[in-house]
Formats: sequence, C-alpha cells, structure tokens
Amino acid sequence: MRGTGDVSARVVNRSLLDKAESAANRNGSRQQILLGGVSFFALLLSSAPIAAQEIIDNGEVSAPGLWQITDYLYVGDSGNGTLTIGPNAQVTAPTVRLGNQAGSSGTILVSGSNASLQSDSLRVGMAGHGTLTISNGGQVNTAVSSHIGSEAGSDGRVLVTGEGSRWNSGAVVVGRNGTGTLIIADGADVVSTATAWIGYGAKGEASVTGGGSTWSVSTLSIGRDAQGSLSIEGGGKLTSLGQAIIGEASSGALSVTGTASSWSANEVFVGLGGVGELSITSNGKVAASDFMIGVEAQGSVTVGQSSSLDSGYLSVGFNSAGSLAVRDGGSVAATELYLGEFAKGSGTLSLSGAGLTVSGPLLGVGVLGHGNLTVSNGASVTTGRDTALGIEAGSRGVVAVTGDGSRLTTSTMYIGQSGYGELTIGAGGLVSNVNTYMGNLAGSEGMATIAGENARWESSANMGVGVRGTGNLTVGTGGTVSNVNGYIGQYGGSNGTATVEGENARWENTNILHVGSQGSGTLRIGAGGTVMSAGSTIASSAASKGSVSVEGKNARWLVSSNLLVGVGDANSKSAPADWSAIMAARSAFPRIRRALSRWRARVRPGPIRVMLWSGAVAPAL
Repeated sequence: MRGTGDVSARVVNRSLLDKAESAANRNGSRQQILLGGVSFFALLLSSAPIAAQEIIDNGEVSAPGLWQITDYLYVGDSGNGTLTIGPNAQVTAPTVRLGNQAGSSGTILVSGSNASLQSDSLRVGMAGHGTLTISNGGQVNTAVSSHIGSEAGSDGRVLVTGEGSRWNSGAVVVGRNGTGTLIIADGADVVSTATAWIGYGAKGEASVTGGGSTWSVSTLSIGRDAQGSLSIEGGGKLTSLGQAIIGEASSGALSVTGTASSWSANEVFVGLGGVGELSITSNGKVAASDFMIGVEAQGSVTVGQSSSLDSGYLSVGFNSAGSLAVRDGGSVAATELYLGEFAKGSGTLSLSGAGLTVSGPLLGVGVLGHGNLTVSNGASVTTGRDTALGIEAGSRGVVAVTGDGSRLTTSTMYIGQSGYGELTIGAGGLVSNVNTYMGNLAGSEGMATIAGENARWESSANMGVGVRGTGNLTVGTGGTVSNVNGYIGQYGGSNGTATVEGENARWENTNILHVGSQGSGTLRIGAGGTVMSAGSTIASSAASKGSVSVEGKNARWLVSSNLLVGVGDANSKSAPADWSAIMAARSAFPRIRRALSRWRARVRPGPIRVMLWSGAVAPAL
C-alpha cells in the first residue's frame, strides 16, 4: 500500500517543452524564395547548397542530394509548399516549419532508402496546415521537440509507415494548441526520448497499428489540458519507460486491441487530474510495474475478450473513483491489489467470466476508502496470501461471489479489519480460505451472508464471528459454511451473531463451536437450518455471554460430543448423560424443559440461554 506521498503532485517535467518553445520562436532575418516551378530551385540544389534560411511557397521542390540550412526551413509560409526528400537525399535545418502562417499549407514527404530530414525543432502545422509523411525506409531526426498542430487554429498530421521508416524525436506534442494527428503504421518505428503529449492544449490523436509498428516514449501524457486519445491495434506495440498518464488534467483515452497488440509500461496513472479511460480487448496485452486507477479524478479500465493486464502494484480508486472491469475471458495479475486505497478513493473491480490472480501479500478491499469486488459468471480470484475487507477505521470493503463456477480462493480472510467489511456468497459461488476473522479489531464490523443453491464457504481452519469487534454471519436457504473451530464472540469486548435459517442452510464445525468464547455470542437456528459440531460451549469464560435458540420446523443443532454451558465458572456443569436420548425424541418437549430446569439449577446464574421451541429438532446432542 502506498501510504505516503503527495497524490496531488503533477508528475510530468515540461522543461524540454520550454526549450522547444524557445527554439521555435527565435527571431531573425528571413530570406524568402517564392517558386512558381521546380527548375530554379533544382538548379540551386545541384551544387549541394548551404543556406541560412529557406522558404518554399506556392511550389513543389524535390531534394536530390545534400541540402544544409543553417537557420530555418519553412514549407508553406503564407501559401502552399511541398518538399519531397527522396532516396539518398538529406536535408538538415535547425528549425523546420510546415504551414507556418494561418491559412498556409506545407507538406514534406521523406521516402526511400537513406532519405532523411534532420532538425532541432519541427512544427507540423505551425499556424496553418502541415503534413509530414515518412515512408519506404525514410528517416526523420528531431533533436529537441516536435509539435503536430502547434498554434491555435492550426492542424498537423504525421504519418510514419512501412518497415524501416523511422522518426526519432525529443519531446513530441500531438495537439499543442492546434489539432494534431500521429499515425504509426505497417512496421514503422517512432522513438520519443523525452515526454510525448497527446492533447496538450488542443485535441490530439495518435495510433500505432499493424504488426511490427512501435512507439517508444520516455514519459507519456494523454489528455494534458485537452482531449487526447491513443490506439494500439493490429499488432502495434507501445513502450513507455517512465510515467504514463491517461487523463492528466483533461480527458484521455487509450485502447489496446487485437492479437499481439501490447503496451509495456513502468508507472501508469489513469485519471490523474482528468478523466482517464483504458480499454484492453481482443487479446491485447498491457504490463506495468505500478498501476493506479482514479488518482485525483475518475479513471476506468476494461479488460475483455481474452486480453490481459499484468502489474506489480495495482490500485483501483487510489484517491478518487476508479473502476476495473474484467470480462469475457480477460485476466488481471498483480503482486498486490488495493480497492479504495486512500480516504477519498472508491474502487470497484468486477469480474465476469474472467480471472484475477494476486500473488503477493494482500488483496485489500477498502483500505482507507471504499472498495467493492464482484466475482460472477464463473470468474475466479486467487491470492497467494491474505484478503482483507475494510482495513482501516472508516473504510468499507464489500465482496460478492455469485454464479456457477465463481470462486474466491485465499489464505486468511479479514472481514472488517478495523473498518466495515461485508461478504456475500450467492447461488453457485464458492469462497475457500484458511482462517476467517469477522470484526477483527475493536470498533470494526464484519458481515457475511451465504445463501442460494450451492452457495458455499469453506474455511479449512477457524471461523471467528466477532473477534474483537462486531461480527454477523447469516446462512440462508441453500447456503453451506464449513470450518474446523467456530467462535461467536471470540475475545473480550467482541459481539458475534450467527443465524442459520432456511431450507438446507448448514453450518458445519468439524471440531468445537464456541458461542460466547470470551465476548458476547448469539446463535439462532431457524426453520430448516442445521448447525453441526463435534462439541460446543456456551459462555465459556467468566466475562462472556452466550445465547442459543433453536426454533422452527426442522431446525437442528447436532453436537456429536460434549455441550458445555458456562464452563468458565467453577460450578459449571456439562450436559447430563441422558441429553442425547432426551433430545432425540421429537415429542419429548415437556421432558426437555424439565431436564433443562434441573440442569440450569446446577450451573452459575447468568446470561446463558438455551431454548428449544415447538417444531424444533435437535437429535444427537
């Protein structure tokens, strides 16, 4: 659990963008060449010229060889300009702008073997319209920064396509203050050695599509101050080496879809300060070291259709509303998982026909905030160690397991550690664990309800209902609970209540059931309910309180060995020798009452209550 740190801190360093802005806005004299055709400019290029500034306006130019510009290259300054950099042609300029002024349009095509464009600063759509295409093995290298859609009202588009085609850049901004689009397709590669923003100040869109297409970024922000979206599809691959944010201050969306489509990340924030959405579908794969959903704003993640999300630390509802939906054969694996981690966090994890594995120390549902886990339609949850619901004071953790084949398998289960915890097992659901503590610490509250056809809870060791806090166990129609030792009101100051009622409602204790061990315990067995134990105690310490009622048709309490009442007192007695014979006769209620009267006269007075009412059956006590 991440218990320290300022969750409101901004996490992206913008220093490189500042440098880029400085480079992009340098002032200087401009040498303008207005072209009505190609012949004059081609004549200049034939001698591999070196120029201070070059502007291509109202014409199309091809660069057949080496062309070095010491200041800036504008393609489409106030009009329309096109530059083609073909095989073995190389153009170098510190600053390159496409569509420089409002209303202008600039296009650069870099295509073919050894075709390259080198710059420090690249603006595709400075104030007008810009288009950059890198294809057929062409190379573009931008040392400092690249903007696609730079100023307000501009729009820019970059297409990098084909095997061997590559764009290396420092910071990349898709939608700086104008709209921007970046497409990486058909085996092309893009490398951003600094931050990549999609939707920095205006709408930005990016996609990585096709087998072999890759985008590697240092840090990634989608939806900084404007809407941003990124799609990885058809076998494309995204790698983010540092922090990745979906929804930094505005809305951001990322989708990973299709076989072999993947995202490999370090630290991921979905919904940092703006709404963030991540969708992983159709065999897509996402893997990260740390993954936070709903940090300071709403974040949601969907994993479906045999896709997967793997993470070390995973927090859903970190300090805001976060949701993770896993369905249709999707899977999630984490070392540690928390739902509703900080006080303002509300985390929801729903699994439907899907799988969750938590290999590390804890699955925490409601740490300081609220957490909700639903397991349905044959979904499965497996943990390497413990599961805790309602961990800290004021927290709330709720788990529901329902539907044929749905199951939760864990080690120790805390239902209400210091806060409120609630477990529901519905028809066909199964929870398997070792020890159970309901209402574990003072001030906590834990509740569990098991009802529905073939609803089962199997604890291979002890079941504590009200350990040091308050616990409530309800076994309803069709529900079964099994464990070794059962405690209702286990330690001093605790309060435990168990109700077993309804057709085929069963609580099976293979060893001893303690009703009021050191605290206050109440057991009620209603019509159709059955409680079984090898032995039982009621109020087994001087300060404890125990109460048992067996009431209603076919209500049964089956004790195969001793039933001890008030055993914490020196004058307490065990059940009389003829108890089993008396209880075996359904018509013997007057004799039962007389036997109880004689028996209770020999034990210490106190809040001990054993009641059998008409219609109840308690054989073999």
